[in-house]
Amino acid sequence: MEKHLLIVESDLDELRKIREMFAREGYNIMTATDKETVVEILQNIPVKLVIGAPQVLMDVRITPAKRTHDGHPRDKKPGE
Repeated sequence: MEKHLLIVESDLDELRKIREMFAREGYNIMTATDKETVVEILQNIPVKLVIGAPQVLMDVRITPAKRTHDGHPRDKKPGE
């Protein structure tokens, strides 16, 4: 299973530095700079770890991506 990592940071220079550091370790990296993007990613992708700036992550409420037996998110049905 791939190591999906979500990095949340509003400062683009810091985001780039953190991304480069984890990319060297073999993570599949996604980034977000705002709450809306964080929620969208977490609802649709099985993220293993979230590293983030508290000011961006505060009050984020999500329903994690539903997994199939192999660990991947299942396809959403219309109306979900």
